[in-house]
Amino acid sequence: MKNINLRIMGGLGNQLYQYAAARYVQTVSKSEKIIIDVGGYETYKIRNLEINNIIKNQNVVFKKNDVIVYGIVREIFHVYQRLYHSIFHKHASMSKLNFGKTTYLLSSIEFNKKKLNNLNKEIYMYGYFVSADIAQHMRVELQNEIVGPSEMSKTSLKYLNDIQTSNSVGISVRCGDDYKNNGWPVCSKEYYLSGINLLKQNHNNLKIFIFADDIKKIKREKWFDGIEVIYIDDVDVCESFELLRNCKNYVCSNSSFSWWGAFLSYNGNAIIYNPNYIFADIRENEKVMLPNMIILDYITGEEIDC
Repeated sequence: MKNINLRIMGGLGNQLYQYAAARYVQTVSKSEKIIIDVGGYETYKIRNLEINNIIKNQNVVFKKNDVIVYGIVREIFHVYQRLYHSIFHKHASMSKLNFGKTTYLLSSIEFNKKKLNNLNKEIYMYGYFVSADIAQHMRVELQNEIVGPSEMSKTSLKYLNDIQTSNSVGISVRCGDDYKNNGWPVCSKEYYLSGINLLKQNHNNLKIFIFADDIKKIKREKWFDGIEVIYIDDVDVCESFELLRNCKNYVCSNSSFSWWGAFLSYNGNAIIYNPNYIFADIRENEKVMLPNMIILDYITGEEIDC
């Protein structure tokens, strides 16, 4: 019996990329179960494990995996990652290591399906595995398996009714200075205003919903001053994600959370505006671009031909 062991990490958007990659490997390898290792969240406190609240798949198990060799391989890969990046100034590509009856799939960011031949009985995966191509390939399965929370608060249900009964636009804003300080691109206010104006050119009676990692900052700095908007506040991460999925159209930030909210939208004809920079390294941005996305410059908001 083949199993896939996936070390899950990061926030909900990153967790979804990893799950999509594991589901793809499951179909290729004909593995029975995906065992999601949640041990990393004992020490990682920036984000929480969330995906366990929205997955409906009887072949997925969440547990802490204490296999010693698995931990050693991860540490060796960390050293290799840092060394590779210091020499070549880019992230290492996905690696596949076969030891006995075990295959290790290790990745900084990318997912390379060309390396999925000759997989052994037990498969261990570690990395972010960012790939729009894999998400597209597994779209039907993901739409069926990623569900809303079993219960939603009264606040969320009120937002949900407003979103479902209007020509709703989901505006997802990442505005933290910590991202900028770490060299990550962060979309400007002009980017979001441009996306809104472009949607207004072809749609009437838009109702704009703001999802953000720092609602107070956006209100304080008056990002959307003069525009009638509704701020999504006082809801948890999974509820917020479900609300985002229900929007009709999108202006995404450069975050995996907003990418997945738009990708898994219940509206199959959604208009999606996306920034040209998701990652600091431009070579990695193509991994997350979808054919139906309209790309805007993340600073000026000008439309870019791709």
